[in-house]
Amino acid sequence: MQAKNKPVELETQLIDNREDDRVKRLKEQLDELERERERDRRERERERDRERDSYRDRRDYDDLQQQIRDLKNQQNNNGPMGYPYPYPPYAPYPYPYPYPQQQQPQQNIDVDALIEKLSKKQKEQVDSAMDEMKAQNQSLQDRLDAERKEREELEAMLRDIQTKGEEEEADEAEQEREQEEADKALTLDVDALPVDDDNDTDEDADNDADDDTNSENEEPVEKSELTLEQIEALVKNYQDRFQEDWMSHAKEELQGGFDELVKGLRFYKLQNAERKTFVDKVKKLSPEVKQIYNIVKNEFMKYNGVTNKLANSCDVLYKGRNQIAKINFTKSRVRLYLGLDPNNAEYAKIPHKDLSNKRAHARTSFYMLLKSPLSVKRAKKLIADLMVMHNCEENLNYKPIDYATKYKFFKKDQKK
Repeated sequence: MQAKNKPVELETQLIDNREDDRVKRLKEQLDELERERERDRRERERERDRERDSYRDRRDYDDLQQQIRDLKNQQNNNGPMGYPYPYPPYAPYPYPYPYPQQQQPQQNIDVDALIEKLSKKQKEQVDSAMDEMKAQNQSLQDRLDAERKEREELEAMLRDIQTKGEEEEADEAEQEREQEEADKALTLDVDALPVDDDNDTDEDADNDADDDTNSENEEPVEKSELTLEQIEALVKNYQDRFQEDWMSHAKEELQGGFDELVKGLRFYKLQNAERKTFVDKVKKLSPEVKQIYNIVKNEFMKYNGVTNKLANSCDVLYKGRNQIAKINFTKSRVRLYLGLDPNNAEYAKIPHKDLSNKRAHARTSFYMLLKSPLSVKRAKKLIADLMVMHNCEENLNYKPIDYATKYKFFKKDQKK
Protein backbone atom coordinates (compact mmCIF):
# COMPACT_ATOMS: atom_id res chain seq x y z
CA MET A 1 0.00 0.00 0.00
CA GLN A 2 2.80 2.43 0.80
CA ALA A 3 4.39 1.82 -2.61
CA LYS A 4 1.09 2.53 -4.32
CA ASN A 5 0.51 5.73 -2.39
CA LYS A 6 3.95 7.20 -3.15
CA PRO A 7 3.13 8.39 -6.70
CA VAL A 8 -0.01 10.09 -5.42
CA GLU A 9 1.94 11.82 -2.65
CA LEU A 10 4.66 12.89 -5.09
CA GLU A 11 2.08 14.19 -7.54
CA THR A 12 0.37 16.16 -4.74
CA GLN A 13 3.73 17.57 -3.64
CA LEU A 14 4.58 18.62 -7.22
CA ILE A 15 1.22 20.36 -7.58
CA ASP A 16 1.76 22.17 -4.26
CA ASN A 17 5.26 23.25 -5.37
CA ARG A 18 3.93 24.63 -8.65
CA GLU A 19 1.21 26.52 -6.78
CA ASP A 20 3.82 27.93 -4.36
CA ASP A 21 6.01 29.05 -7.28
CA ARG A 22 3.06 30.74 -8.93
CA VAL A 23 2.10 32.51 -5.71
CA LYS A 24 5.73 33.63 -5.31
CA ARG A 25 5.78 35.06 -8.85
CA LEU A 26 2.52 36.90 -8.27
CA LYS A 27 3.85 38.37 -5.04
CA GLU A 28 6.99 39.56 -6.84
CA GLN A 29 4.85 41.23 -9.49
CA LEU A 30 2.76 42.91 -6.81
CA ASP A 31 5.90 44.22 -5.11
CA GLU A 32 7.13 45.59 -8.43
CA LEU A 33 3.80 47.34 -8.99
CA GLU A 34 4.05 48.92 -5.55
CA ARG A 35 7.54 50.21 -6.37
CA GLU A 36 6.31 51.65 -9.66
CA ARG A 37 3.43 53.25 -7.81
CA GLU A 38 5.90 54.94 -5.43
CA ARG A 39 7.98 56.20 -8.37
CA ASP A 40 4.86 57.61 -10.00
CA ARG A 41 3.89 59.32 -6.77
CA ARG A 42 7.26 61.07 -6.66
CA GLU A 43 6.86 62.00 -10.32
CA ARG A 44 3.47 63.56 -9.57
CA GLU A 45 5.05 65.59 -6.77
CA ARG A 46 7.69 66.88 -9.18
CA GLU A 47 4.95 67.76 -11.68
CA ARG A 48 3.16 69.73 -8.99
CA ASP A 49 6.39 71.58 -8.17
CA ARG A 50 6.87 72.45 -11.84
CA GLU A 51 3.27 73.62 -12.06
CA ARG A 52 3.78 75.78 -8.97
CA ASP A 53 6.94 77.30 -10.50
CA SER A 54 5.01 77.99 -13.71
CA TYR A 55 2.36 79.76 -11.66
CA ARG A 56 5.02 81.93 -10.04
CA ASP A 57 6.48 82.81 -13.44
CA ARG A 58 3.04 83.79 -14.66
CA ARG A 59 2.49 85.90 -11.58
CA ASP A 60 5.84 87.67 -12.10
CA TYR A 61 4.90 88.22 -15.74
CA ASP A 62 1.59 89.80 -14.71
CA ASP A 63 3.43 92.07 -12.26
CA LEU A 64 5.80 93.16 -15.05
CA GLN A 65 2.86 93.91 -17.31
CA GLN A 66 1.30 96.01 -14.59
CA GLN A 67 4.54 97.95 -14.15
CA ILE A 68 4.64 98.62 -17.90
CA ARG A 69 1.07 99.91 -17.81
CA ASP A 70 1.85 102.14 -14.82
CA LEU A 71 4.93 103.52 -16.58
CA LYS A 72 2.91 104.24 -19.70
CA ASN A 73 0.24 106.08 -17.74
CA GLN A 74 2.88 108.12 -15.94
CA GLN A 75 4.45 109.14 -19.27
CA ASN A 76 1.11 110.23 -20.66
CA ASN A 77 0.25 112.28 -17.59
CA ASN A 78 3.60 113.82 -16.51
CA GLY A 79 5.66 114.13 -19.70
CA PRO A 80 9.04 112.53 -20.46
CA MET A 81 10.90 110.74 -17.72
CA GLY A 82 14.53 111.26 -16.65
CA TYR A 83 16.97 113.99 -17.65
CA PRO A 84 15.17 116.35 -20.10
CA TYR A 85 18.20 117.25 -22.24
CA PRO A 86 20.58 115.06 -24.15
CA TYR A 87 24.21 115.02 -23.19
CA PRO A 88 26.31 117.20 -25.55
CA PRO A 89 28.74 115.38 -27.82
CA TYR A 90 32.44 115.99 -27.56
CA ALA A 91 32.94 118.70 -30.15
CA PRO A 92 36.28 118.84 -31.91
CA TYR A 93 38.38 121.97 -32.31
CA PRO A 94 37.74 124.86 -33.36
CA TYR A 95 34.25 124.88 -31.70
CA PRO A 96 34.35 127.25 -28.76
CA TYR A 97 33.22 126.32 -25.31
CA PRO A 98 30.43 125.71 -24.43
CA TYR A 99 29.85 123.04 -27.03
CA PRO A 100 26.76 123.46 -29.14
CA GLN A 101 23.79 121.31 -28.31
CA GLN A 102 23.08 118.60 -30.89
CA GLN A 103 19.48 117.59 -31.18
CA GLN A 104 19.01 113.84 -30.96
CA PRO A 105 16.49 112.41 -33.39
CA GLN A 106 13.47 111.06 -31.52
CA GLN A 107 12.37 107.56 -32.48
CA ASN A 108 8.65 106.95 -32.60
CA ILE A 109 7.99 103.71 -30.74
CA ASP A 110 4.52 102.18 -30.66
CA VAL A 111 4.46 101.13 -27.04
CA ASP A 112 1.04 99.51 -27.36
CA ALA A 113 2.17 97.31 -30.26
CA LEU A 114 5.36 96.38 -28.44
CA ILE A 115 3.48 95.43 -25.28
CA GLU A 116 0.94 93.42 -27.29
CA LYS A 117 3.74 91.59 -29.12
CA LEU A 118 5.55 90.72 -25.90
CA SER A 119 2.32 89.71 -24.19
CA LYS A 120 1.27 87.48 -27.08
CA LYS A 121 4.65 85.75 -27.20
CA GLN A 122 4.70 85.22 -23.45
CA LYS A 123 1.12 83.94 -23.48
CA GLU A 124 1.92 81.44 -26.23
CA GLN A 125 4.88 80.14 -24.26
CA VAL A 126 2.81 79.80 -21.09
CA ASP A 127 -0.08 78.11 -22.92
CA SER A 128 2.29 75.70 -24.63
CA ALA A 129 3.91 74.80 -21.31
CA MET A 130 0.50 74.31 -19.69
CA ASP A 131 -0.75 72.09 -22.54
CA GLU A 132 2.38 69.97 -22.34
CA MET A 133 1.98 69.64 -18.59
CA LYS A 134 -1.68 68.63 -18.94
CA ALA A 135 -0.76 66.00 -21.55
CA GLN A 136 1.92 64.59 -19.28
CA ASN A 137 -0.49 64.50 -16.35
CA GLN A 138 -3.15 62.75 -18.44
CA SER A 139 -0.64 60.20 -19.71
CA LEU A 140 0.53 59.59 -16.17
CA GLN A 141 -3.07 59.19 -14.96
CA ASP A 142 -3.87 56.70 -17.73
CA ARG A 143 -0.79 54.70 -16.83
CA LEU A 144 -1.73 54.71 -13.15
CA ASP A 145 -5.25 53.53 -13.98
CA ALA A 146 -3.89 50.68 -16.12
CA GLU A 147 -1.44 49.65 -13.43
CA ARG A 148 -4.15 49.82 -10.77
CA LYS A 149 -6.38 47.55 -12.85
CA GLU A 150 -3.52 45.12 -13.44
CA ARG A 151 -2.68 45.14 -9.73
CA GLU A 152 -6.30 44.38 -8.79
CA GLU A 153 -6.36 41.47 -11.26
CA LEU A 154 -3.13 40.08 -9.83
CA GLU A 155 -4.44 40.41 -6.28
CA ALA A 156 -7.65 38.63 -7.29
CA MET A 157 -5.66 35.83 -8.92
CA LEU A 158 -3.50 35.56 -5.82
CA ARG A 159 -6.55 35.34 -3.57
CA ASP A 160 -8.10 32.66 -5.79
CA ILE A 161 -4.94 30.56 -5.71
CA GLN A 162 -4.45 30.95 -1.97
CA THR A 163 -8.06 30.05 -1.21
CA LYS A 164 -8.16 27.19 -3.71
CA GLY A 165 -8.77 23.92 -1.95
CA GLU A 166 -9.49 25.65 1.35
CA GLU A 167 -13.28 25.58 0.97
CA GLU A 168 -14.74 23.37 3.61
CA GLU A 169 -17.27 20.76 2.70
CA ALA A 170 -20.75 21.77 3.75
CA ASP A 171 -22.36 19.63 6.40
CA GLU A 172 -24.49 16.99 4.66
CA ALA A 173 -26.98 16.93 7.52
CA GLU A 174 -27.40 20.70 7.23
CA GLN A 175 -27.93 20.36 3.48
CA GLU A 176 -30.61 17.70 3.97
CA ARG A 177 -32.37 19.79 6.61
CA GLU A 178 -32.41 22.88 4.38
CA GLN A 179 -33.62 20.82 1.41
CA GLU A 180 -36.48 19.32 3.45
CA GLU A 181 -37.58 22.75 4.62
CA ALA A 182 -37.46 24.11 1.06
CA ASP A 183 -39.48 21.14 -0.26
CA LYS A 184 -42.14 21.67 2.41
CA ALA A 185 -42.37 25.39 1.70
CA LEU A 186 -42.47 24.84 -2.08
CA THR A 187 -45.71 25.90 -3.75
CA LEU A 188 -46.58 24.86 -7.29
CA ASP A 189 -49.65 27.09 -7.51
CA VAL A 190 -49.51 28.92 -10.82
CA ASP A 191 -51.93 31.60 -9.63
CA ALA A 192 -49.42 32.62 -6.95
CA LEU A 193 -47.07 33.90 -9.64
CA PRO A 194 -46.93 37.69 -10.19
CA VAL A 195 -49.05 38.86 -13.11
CA ASP A 196 -46.88 40.12 -15.97
CA ASP A 197 -47.21 40.99 -19.62
CA ASP A 198 -47.01 37.85 -21.74
CA ASN A 199 -46.85 39.51 -25.15
CA ASP A 200 -43.47 38.64 -26.65
CA THR A 201 -42.53 39.76 -30.13
CA ASP A 202 -40.86 37.49 -32.66
CA GLU A 203 -37.74 39.64 -32.40
CA ASP A 204 -37.52 39.02 -28.63
CA ALA A 205 -37.94 35.29 -29.18
CA ASP A 206 -35.24 35.30 -31.86
CA ASN A 207 -32.78 37.16 -29.65
CA ASP A 208 -33.40 34.90 -26.65
CA ALA A 209 -33.30 31.70 -28.68
CA ASP A 210 -30.01 32.63 -30.33
CA ASP A 211 -28.24 33.20 -27.01
CA ASP A 212 -27.55 29.48 -26.59
CA THR A 213 -25.90 29.12 -29.98
CA ASN A 214 -23.75 32.27 -29.93
CA SER A 215 -21.05 30.69 -27.82
CA GLU A 216 -20.97 27.62 -30.07
CA ASN A 217 -20.29 29.79 -33.14
CA GLU A 218 -17.37 31.69 -31.61
CA GLU A 219 -14.10 31.18 -33.48
CA PRO A 220 -11.67 29.18 -31.30
CA VAL A 221 -8.24 30.57 -30.56
CA GLU A 222 -5.43 28.62 -32.21
CA LYS A 223 -3.20 26.74 -29.80
CA SER A 224 0.25 28.22 -29.29
CA GLU A 225 3.48 26.36 -29.99
CA LEU A 226 4.81 27.61 -26.64
CA THR A 227 3.85 25.98 -23.37
CA LEU A 228 2.58 28.01 -20.46
CA GLU A 229 5.83 27.41 -18.56
CA GLN A 230 7.88 28.71 -21.50
CA ILE A 231 5.75 31.85 -21.75
CA GLU A 232 6.05 32.50 -18.02
CA ALA A 233 9.84 32.02 -18.19
CA LEU A 234 10.16 34.44 -21.13
CA VAL A 235 8.05 37.15 -19.50
CA LYS A 236 9.85 36.81 -16.18
CA ASN A 237 13.25 37.00 -17.90
CA TYR A 238 12.38 40.25 -19.67
CA GLN A 239 10.78 41.71 -16.55
CA ASP A 240 13.89 40.98 -14.50
CA ARG A 241 16.17 42.53 -17.12
CA PHE A 242 14.21 45.59 -18.24
CA GLN A 243 11.61 46.17 -15.49
CA GLU A 244 8.63 48.17 -16.86
CA ASP A 245 10.21 48.46 -20.38
CA TRP A 246 10.30 44.69 -20.86
CA MET A 247 7.59 44.64 -23.55
CA SER A 248 9.36 47.05 -25.93
CA HIS A 249 12.63 45.12 -25.60
CA ALA A 250 10.80 41.81 -26.11
CA LYS A 251 9.21 43.13 -29.33
CA GLU A 252 12.61 44.29 -30.59
CA GLU A 253 14.46 41.05 -29.82
CA LEU A 254 11.76 38.47 -30.56
CA GLN A 255 10.22 40.32 -33.54
CA GLY A 256 7.76 37.81 -35.05
CA GLY A 257 8.14 35.56 -32.03
CA PHE A 258 6.47 38.19 -29.87
CA ASP A 259 3.18 37.60 -31.75
CA GLU A 260 3.48 33.91 -30.88
CA LEU A 261 3.93 34.85 -27.22
CA VAL A 262 0.81 37.05 -27.28
CA LYS A 263 -1.19 34.31 -29.04
CA GLY A 264 -0.11 31.85 -26.36
CA LEU A 265 -1.21 34.20 -23.59
CA ARG A 266 -4.64 34.58 -25.20
CA PHE A 267 -5.00 30.83 -25.64
CA TYR A 268 -4.13 29.94 -22.05
CA LYS A 269 -6.26 32.78 -20.71
CA LEU A 270 -9.33 31.47 -22.56
CA GLN A 271 -8.46 27.91 -21.66
CA ASN A 272 -8.28 28.71 -17.95
CA ALA A 273 -11.40 30.89 -17.98
CA GLU A 274 -14.22 29.13 -16.19
CA ARG A 275 -17.45 29.12 -18.18
CA LYS A 276 -20.67 29.86 -16.34
CA THR A 277 -22.67 26.63 -15.97
CA PHE A 278 -26.40 26.03 -15.75
CA VAL A 279 -26.14 25.58 -11.98
CA ASP A 280 -24.42 28.97 -11.71
CA LYS A 281 -27.35 30.52 -13.56
CA VAL A 282 -29.88 28.85 -11.23
CA LYS A 283 -28.13 30.27 -8.16
CA LYS A 284 -28.48 33.83 -9.48
CA LEU A 285 -32.14 33.65 -10.53
CA SER A 286 -34.78 35.91 -9.02
CA PRO A 287 -37.35 34.25 -6.70
CA GLU A 288 -40.08 34.57 -9.37
CA VAL A 289 -38.02 32.81 -12.05
CA LYS A 290 -36.97 30.11 -9.55
CA GLN A 291 -40.64 29.45 -8.78
CA ILE A 292 -41.49 29.10 -12.49
CA TYR A 293 -38.53 26.76 -12.95
CA ASN A 294 -39.66 24.59 -10.02
CA ILE A 295 -43.21 24.39 -11.41
CA VAL A 296 -42.06 23.38 -14.90
CA LYS A 297 -39.34 20.98 -13.70
CA ASN A 298 -41.67 19.18 -11.29
CA GLU A 299 -44.31 19.00 -14.03
CA PHE A 300 -41.85 16.89 -16.04
CA MET A 301 -40.40 14.83 -13.21
CA LYS A 302 -43.76 13.66 -11.86
CA TYR A 303 -44.08 11.32 -14.87
CA ASN A 304 -42.57 7.85 -14.75
CA GLY A 305 -39.54 7.27 -16.95
CA VAL A 306 -38.57 10.94 -17.28
CA THR A 307 -34.94 11.71 -16.39
CA ASN A 308 -32.76 14.78 -16.67
CA LYS A 309 -29.12 15.70 -17.23
CA LEU A 310 -27.53 19.07 -16.51
CA ALA A 311 -25.47 20.41 -19.40
CA ASN A 312 -23.35 23.55 -19.25
CA SER A 313 -26.04 25.63 -20.91
CA CYS A 314 -29.36 24.00 -20.00
CA ASP A 315 -31.34 21.30 -18.18
CA VAL A 316 -32.02 18.47 -20.64
CA LEU A 317 -34.95 16.07 -20.08
CA TYR A 318 -35.17 12.56 -21.54
CA LYS A 319 -37.69 9.77 -21.93
CA GLY A 320 -35.43 6.79 -22.23
CA ARG A 321 -32.80 7.89 -24.76
CA ASN A 322 -35.08 10.38 -26.48
CA GLN A 323 -34.51 14.05 -25.72
CA ILE A 324 -37.96 15.54 -25.15
CA ALA A 325 -37.34 19.00 -23.64
CA LYS A 326 -34.77 21.57 -22.50
CA ILE A 327 -34.97 24.36 -19.93
CA ASN A 328 -32.85 27.49 -19.81
CA PHE A 329 -33.15 31.10 -18.62
CA THR A 330 -32.90 34.71 -19.56
CA LYS A 331 -32.50 37.37 -16.86
CA SER A 332 -36.24 37.47 -16.14
CA ARG A 333 -37.81 34.52 -17.98
CA VAL A 334 -37.69 30.76 -18.37
CA ARG A 335 -36.93 29.35 -21.81
CA LEU A 336 -38.73 26.12 -22.62
CA TYR A 337 -37.86 23.94 -25.63
CA LEU A 338 -40.30 21.07 -26.31
CA GLY A 339 -40.20 18.14 -28.69
CA LEU A 340 -43.54 19.11 -30.26
CA ASP A 341 -44.49 20.13 -33.79
CA PRO A 342 -44.34 23.96 -33.95
CA ASN A 343 -46.59 23.93 -37.04
CA ASN A 344 -49.44 22.07 -35.34
CA ALA A 345 -52.63 24.10 -35.86
CA GLU A 346 -53.77 23.18 -32.35
CA TYR A 347 -50.98 25.35 -30.91
CA ALA A 348 -51.44 28.31 -33.26
CA LYS A 349 -52.88 30.56 -30.52
CA ILE A 350 -49.97 29.87 -28.15
CA PRO A 351 -47.03 32.29 -28.60
CA HIS A 352 -44.07 30.20 -29.68
CA LYS A 353 -41.22 30.02 -32.17
CA ASP A 354 -40.14 27.35 -34.65
CA LEU A 355 -36.42 26.51 -34.19
CA SER A 356 -36.33 23.46 -36.43
CA ASN A 357 -33.82 25.22 -38.72
CA LYS A 358 -31.27 25.39 -35.87
CA ARG A 359 -29.17 22.29 -35.40
CA ALA A 360 -28.85 22.73 -31.62
CA HIS A 361 -32.66 22.65 -31.23
CA ALA A 362 -33.59 20.19 -33.96
CA ARG A 363 -35.13 17.68 -31.48
CA THR A 364 -36.81 20.37 -29.34
CA SER A 365 -37.89 22.92 -31.92
CA PHE A 366 -41.04 24.21 -30.13
CA TYR A 367 -39.68 27.25 -28.25
CA MET A 368 -41.57 29.54 -25.85
CA LEU A 369 -40.84 32.02 -23.06
CA LEU A 370 -42.43 31.68 -19.61
CA LYS A 371 -42.97 34.64 -17.30
CA SER A 372 -46.67 35.12 -16.53
CA PRO A 373 -49.19 32.70 -14.95
CA LEU A 374 -50.92 32.33 -18.33
CA SER A 375 -47.72 31.26 -20.08
CA VAL A 376 -47.01 28.69 -17.33
CA LYS A 377 -50.54 27.25 -17.64
CA ARG A 378 -50.03 26.90 -21.39
CA ALA A 379 -46.68 25.20 -20.77
CA LYS A 380 -48.29 22.67 -18.41
CA LYS A 381 -50.86 21.79 -21.09
CA LEU A 382 -48.12 21.33 -23.69
CA ILE A 383 -46.10 19.15 -21.29
CA ALA A 384 -49.17 16.97 -20.73
CA ASP A 385 -49.57 16.56 -24.52
CA LEU A 386 -45.87 15.70 -24.79
CA MET A 387 -46.18 13.02 -22.10
CA VAL A 388 -49.19 11.50 -23.86
CA MET A 389 -47.19 11.41 -27.09
CA HIS A 390 -44.41 9.44 -25.32
CA ASN A 391 -46.83 7.17 -23.39
CA CYS A 392 -45.71 8.45 -19.98
CA GLU A 393 -47.87 7.82 -16.93
CA GLU A 394 -48.06 10.17 -13.98
CA ASN A 395 -46.58 9.00 -10.67
CA LEU A 396 -49.35 9.59 -8.13
CA ASN A 397 -46.90 9.24 -5.21
CA TYR A 398 -44.49 11.87 -6.53
CA LYS A 399 -43.32 14.45 -4.00
CA PRO A 400 -42.33 17.87 -5.39
CA ILE A 401 -38.71 18.97 -4.99
CA ASP A 402 -37.31 22.48 -4.74
CA TYR A 403 -34.68 22.12 -7.47
CA ALA A 404 -33.45 25.70 -7.10
CA THR A 405 -32.37 24.87 -3.53
CA LYS A 406 -31.07 21.45 -4.52
CA TYR A 407 -28.71 22.85 -7.16
CA LYS A 408 -27.30 25.35 -4.68
CA PHE A 409 -25.21 22.52 -3.17
CA PHE A 410 -24.20 20.98 -6.50
CA LYS A 411 -20.57 20.45 -7.45
CA LYS A 412 -19.14 20.77 -10.94
CA ASP A 413 -19.03 17.01 -11.58
CA GLN A 414 -22.71 16.44 -10.75
CA LYS A 415 -25.08 16.13 -13.70
CA LYS A 416 -28.45 15.12 -12.22
